[in-house]
Amino acid sequence: MKQNIITLVCNKGGVGRSTTAQNVAYKLAEMDYKVLVCDLDSQANTSITLAQDYEGQVIKAKKSITDMIETDSGYFSDYILSTRHINLDLLASSWKLDMTENSIRNDASPNTILKDRFDSNVKERYDYVIFDTPPRKTDKLTHNALVMSDYYWYVVSAEDRWSLDAKGPTDLVIEQITNSYNLEIKGMPAVITKFRKANKLSLLVRDECERLFEQGVFKQTIRETTHIRKSSAMYRTIFEYDRRTDVAKDYLALTEELINECNKNV
Repeated sequence: MKQNIITLVCNKGGVGRSTTAQNVAYKLAEMDYKVLVCDLDSQANTSITLAQDYEGQVIKAKKSITDMIETDSGYFSDYILSTRHINLDLLASSWKLDMTENSIRNDASPNTILKDRFDSNVKERYDYVIFDTPPRKTDKLTHNALVMSDYYWYVVSAEDRWSLDAKGPTDLVIEQITNSYNLEIKGMPAVITKFRKANKLSLLVRDECERLFEQGVFKQTIRETTHIRKSSAMYRTIFEYDRRTDVAKDYLALTEELINECNKNV
């Protein structure tokens, strides 16, 4: 199977990007795909949620992306950690990542630092590599992820019209990266989170997404529900929290759509 590298994007916080990265990755792993999640957000929500023991595995062991970058000989395979699922691995973030972001701006090749450390063992090991990114269009680590990616994937909140307005600046970054490095990064159909079927704003956002995104919008939306907030508070994916919930079924259906989309391009 061809490896699929996907970067989640949106120049707006609170849209459900990390939640989507965590739950889609976990479901892919349950479906017997080998998955690596790379957390590029200094809040480290994805890392804390997926790690078996975040404090021990990442902080005390010095096994974060920052530690990898600051070590001249550091490569992905040296810093990848196991999670609670045998098919799911993690390249973890920490609060120090903001300082790393500042330092790599002075590097001679600031947009290819991660690509240069993406060793052959990692390229051969995983079916899916998913980058969770921060909500900043100027973030150099997000640029690094895009340089490596087959797909970029917009996450839009049905509760926040501003998350659609963030599309323009993000599009410009993607265009600059593709032109600078002569890349072809495909747009994955956008996903709409925090959706309420009978809500006028949700329906408006969905209509706007269908109009604005050339790559289309996934049929499956992710509903607004307290189950997501509760599972996040427990540092668990929705499938670990309660797979019987409707939102767990949403993420299952979304994951199946994503697999089908990737298979179209094999």
